[in-house]
Amino acid sequence: MELFRFDKETITRHIEYELKTVEKFREPLNYIIKNLIRLGHSLTIDSLDKKINLDKVKEDEGKNYHWSVFIYKNVTLVVRRYGQHLTVFTKVIKEKVDYEKRPQVDYGAFTFNIDFKKFGKKHDEMMDKYWDKPFTEFSGIFKGLMRILIEKDAGVHWVWNSVSLPRPEQVEIKLAFDNKSISSIDNFAFCMEEIDSIFLSLFAENTMLQRIKEIKSGKKLGDRYKVGQIKTEVKDDYYHAVGISLIDTMNKDKSEWADVYSLSRYYSDDVFKDKKLYLFDGEVYIEGGEFITGEPVAYKNEEYGTTLFQKTFPKENFIPLKKY
Repeated sequence: MELFRFDKETITRHIEYELKTVEKFREPLNYIIKNLIRLGHSLTIDSLDKKINLDKVKEDEGKNYHWSVFIYKNVTLVVRRYGQHLTVFTKVIKEKVDYEKRPQVDYGAFTFNIDFKKFGKKHDEMMDKYWDKPFTEFSGIFKGLMRILIEKDAGVHWVWNSVSLPRPEQVEIKLAFDNKSISSIDNFAFCMEEIDSIFLSLFAENTMLQRIKEIKSGKKLGDRYKVGQIKTEVKDDYYHAVGISLIDTMNKDKSEWADVYSLSRYYSDDVFKDKKLYLFDGEVYIEGGEFITGEPVAYKNEEYGTTLFQKTFPKENFIPLKKY
């Protein structure tokens, strides 16, 4: 008889080394960063000597959740905000250390919350104050956070420690994961679900929209559908109205509408069947172009993903890429 055993380390090892979730989320995060910056939802901090006011950022506002990017030197923070609750994803570029002369990049995430009960009688007053300035407390710990993330021997792993990162009594910080380990399975799953959600939205509104502009009506889509009407004009940032009518050839040519979000979630493989996509440093690439030193290429063995081409690489093992 085999004894029943269950422990957190078994699950985290599976996520880290078999599912490789921590590794796989990096390029979607980079894609999110690039697009939020391009769309104007970022704030760059030039100096820590001045008063920090993160409320100046113009967030990407959803129905409930808002997203933004904060940049200071080699640190990039992607912040998902719900009220005064923040989920903070960290990207820190370290010195160049590997043989390809690419920098080491550390990733991680933590949650930042305010316990308004700690304000006592000022509970309602502070709720009103922070409603208009939701980043007040986060602005207050920003300098200390940058110090921890930039120091070589510190990093996001230490944000939970109030000695390493001093914070007011009402501020609660919980580490989800860092480059090396998952601290909380619950927080980790929550963080990955949020990355999945915002990545899908940005991919649909940008890359998928670009793709359907290239598709012609009547094109076969997978084994079952063909493309009917195509709508690509976006009005008032309403993307549910852009997409494709899918004609079901196995059900009396019945037509069903699939907006760019549905296409991205359920039909992406079919839509991009003849145009395989690769993500590298937040940009979208397709196969083509020439081998150029320092430019992205894909390994023919898909397990290894993408890298920067070097003169010493045998070309027969790689696929040249070009921006989509």
